[in-house]
Amino acid sequence: MTEKMRNLQDKVEKILKDNEVYGYELDFNLELENVVYIEIEWGDWKHDHLRLKWIMEKNGFRQAGEDVTEEDGSDCYSATHTFIYLGV
Repeated sequence: MTEKMRNLQDKVEKILKDNEVYGYELDFNLELENVVYIEIEWGDWKHDHLRLKWIMEKNGFRQAGEDVTEEDGSDCYSATHTFIYLGV
């Protein structure tokens, strides 16, 4: 992992901690140093997934995608969110 990626990891972890986002997994694209993947397992569509998007966009990230990995027809589902850091 490059120094730039470690700095980005520290930034994302601080954002998530400061905003009390829990129950996530964090991963990075090793080829594109400004791409972050955040997986939320069985989170509510509004209180977890939509809130994550809002928090990240407020901190200089743009959501590039959301890949739903599990769903059961309820308000909760699992997904991997892809964010691009725009450098704010």
